[in-house]
Amino acid sequence: QSLIGDCYVNLEKYDEAVKYFDKAISLAGDNDLYTPLFILKKATVLREQQKYAEEAELLQSIKDKYPNFIMGYQVDVDKMIERAKAQAGK
Repeated sequence: QSLIGDCYVNLEKYDEAVKYFDKAISLAGDNDLYTPLFILKKATVLREQQKYAEEAELLQSIKDKYPNFIMGYQVDVDKMIERAKAQAGK
């Protein structure tokens, strides 16, 4: 499902991509590796769509629920959250 979402991103069909990332997130459940990765992909698409508030919420969920993912992949999620919040306020 995630790979299908990636294909839709490449085609710039972002609404379809989000649907497939949602499916991937649902199928992954609470998997500490895949779920936050799929959430991050969805957040990236929302950023492209300029849906910054939604992006910030998703990034915050990664921070809250998947700290091992952040440490393991050295993702600066705090910086990403602050950027999304700042842009949402514009």
